[in-house]
Amino acid sequence: MDYEQFQALLQDRVKEARIKLAQEEHDLGLLMILLHRKNRGQDVEEKILSLMEKYLYHIRIGQLDLPLRVVNPLLEAGFSTVGDVLADELAERLLNSRNFGPRALEVLARNLEEKGYRIPKGWKRYLPQG
Repeated sequence: MDYEQFQALLQDRVKEARIKLAQEEHDLGLLMILLHRKNRGQDVEEKILSLMEKYLYHIRIGQLDLPLRVVNPLLEAGFSTVGDVLADELAERLLNSRNFGPRALEVLARNLEEKGYRIPKGWKRYLPQG
């Protein structure tokens, strides 16, 4: 890849990031409006929960206050958001990632549960009981 191709690729990525950020800002603005309406007695709870879930699943793995020994293998395996991680219902792709084992899965699951995420049922067979 030459310099011009690299520059074009970089510009495309920046443009994509700006569009995504604008969408997230729009969603958060809509969420604030819906919360305001909820406070006025209007029934908008389902819309609020949907928008909150959409936003929460786009949070980057690096924002979870996880140890680097958990974050780095996830990033190397292509997991970049909470949604990416939770989409692995059986934890197979996670556990097949280099340097990511049952202990790392336990740390990840505990961290996500503390933040209010529901852990996929398929993960439970790899996690300690209790």
